[in-house]
This record gives sequence, C-alpha cells and structure tokens, in this order.
Amino acid sequence: LRAADRIVVVSQVLAEACAGAGADPGRIVVNPNGADAERFRPGVGGAELRARLFPPSADGSTELVAGFLGTFGPWHGVDALAEAIVRLPRDVPVRFLLVGDGDRRPAVERRIAEGGASDRVVFAGRIPHGEVPAYLDACDILLSPHVPMPDGSAFFGSPTKLFEYMAMEKAIAASRLGQIGDVIEDGVSGLLLTPGSVDELVAAIGKLAADPDLRARLGRAARVTVLDKYTWRASAKRATDFTD
Repeated sequence: LRAADRIVVVSQVLAEACAGAGADPGRIVVNPNGADAERFRPGVGGAELRARLFPPSADGSTELVAGFLGTFGPWHGVDALAEAIVRLPRDVPVRFLLVGDGDRRPAVERRIAEGGASDRVVFAGRIPHGEVPAYLDACDILLSPHVPMPDGSAFFGSPTKLFEYMAMEKAIAASRLGQIGDVIEDGVSGLLLTPGSVDELVAAIGKLAADPDLRARLGRAARVTVLDKYTWRASAKRATDFTD
C-alpha cells in the first residue's frame, strides 16, 4: 500500500483502513460500485416472468411484488426480512420474490412457514446474473435490509445490488447503513430505515404499496442518480483519472 501510486477502494471505510495501514491518503480514491444501466433498466422481461411466478387470481386481480436479491447471510438482513413478511398485515396486497441462497435460507423459510406466510413468498434460489434484470423488473418494490456486521466492525461494503436496484427505476426501501445511507437520499431516491428495524421495514413496505405515485417518483430519481454518478463508465473514469 505504501508503494502504490494510486489505491482505488469502494468505500470510505476501506479508505480509512488503507490509510491506517500506512497508505498516503492523497493517493486513495473512493470509487463506489455501480451498474450497467443498459442491461439494468425497466421493461427487460419482468412482465412475462411475473405472470409466470405470480399468476393472476381467478378474478384477474394481481398483487404488488416486493423483491430481495442477495446472499442469505446474516449481514443482508434476511432474518429481519422474514419477520417483516410474517408481520405485514394481510390487507396489504404484496407478495415477495426472494432471489438468492445462503446459510440463512433454511431459517428464513422456516420462519415464514411458521408465521403462515408461505403463500406470499416465492423463493427463486440462485439464478445466472444475466437473468437478474428480468427478476428485478418483475418487482414493484425492491428491498435492501442490511444489518451491521456481526462482529461489530464498520460496514465497509458498496453493495452492487443497490445500484442495480436503482437502475431498474424501482422504489427501494434500504437500511441507513454505511455507504447505502449516502447513496440513497431518503424520501427522494428511496426510503431509508434503521438497520434491523422490522417495524420500519413493515411500515415502508406498506407505505410504498399504498402510494403508486411515490413508487414512481422514487424510482425515477433512483435511476437518474445511477445515470449521473454510478454507471460502470463513470466508475472507470474515476479509477483512471490520474490528475494531480
């Protein structure tokens, strides 16, 4: 690190760690992750996928879909998500699409089943990254309920899925944690929640479900933010801009 002319890290926490290890702070560039806004955009197959995963009822009515994509690990907040799904009132017309796998998935499935909410949830499991845009496009709301690191250390991540969510022009409810709370502007490009708060997560889902105009406004602002700052082209420019 001390010998490097330039050090590119994805978060401020990592920048501070590098400086603490002896790197010259002036040579460190904080460069968050991003998304391919051409691949991750509205209208990329979500309608067809949604019709297959969530067929309309006999009377033709449909429900909203809230989606989660990620590793079923403790820091992704899947236990809080499972509890929120169980607690969400039945008169809130939302079903859930959970994409991914991991150590906590059996516990999540068990809690949802015990809570009598299995009929509201589709577990898609692992899918190829090329199919991710269609799965996100099938949703009305996207969830990023991260929680603090289990060992108490600072959250150092720059979740790629957050930028992909934003590029999809969807309403997002996300934890106010580390960089997530910097990228999402509360009430403008998403709703920010206290990490681990099941009550706030339930309330955010209910609020978004009840207000299509709010969903549309937050989604538009989220995509504009990605186009302005967080495309991979912008990321590459920040990483290679060696101006003094």
